[in-house]
Amino acid sequence: MVTRLKAEMGTNPKIVATGGLSVLIAGVSHTIDVVEPDLTLEGLRIISEEL
Repeated sequence: MVTRLKAEMGTNPKIVATGGLSVLIAGVSHTIDVVEPDLTLEGLRIISEEL
């Protein structure tokens, strides 16, 4: 699916895997560039510090 989307877009976006199992998925995927397993939690932490 990622390969098809990249072809349709005509660009090469950075693909980021997130979540607890992202490390496992990234190990078998040829399209994932970066693994950030705690991206959502990190974002929530940043938002809470702004309040």
